[in-house]
Amino acid sequence: MPLTQRRLGLGSLDNNTYLITCVATRETAVVDVGWEPEVVIEAVQSAGLSVRYLLNTHAHYDHVAGMRAVQQALGGEYWLHPGDRPLLDRLSQQGAAFGFPPASPPEDVHDLADGQQIPLGQESRWR
Repeated sequence: MPLTQRRLGLGSLDNNTYLITCVATRETAVVDVGWEPEVVIEAVQSAGLSVRYLLNTHAHYDHVAGMRAVQQALGGEYWLHPGDRPLLDRLSQQGAAFGFPPASPPEDVHDLADGQQIPLGQESRWR
């Protein structure tokens, strides 16, 4: 079955957040929640989706600050390229430099490698 994507433009910077979902299983990957995690949580719950992954394209504050709230509300394994771990470790300091409030990173970070394929629903070759 195919994957679908839904884009949410969130926060004062209109950041792109994505819900990538297997049509057959409703299994979902949530990508780059920097702002308004409550909007993402509501979108997932109202669509009856099941979160498997929380993914970040990179660890800038405006892509990560809302991920922990989503993880706590919906679950999901958090994945990030290990090259971005130093940024993740300094998430609150990043935000403070721009006047944003403190934020905690998601728990249990899994390393995501370049070109890695991860299964999502019935799609085993998604990357």
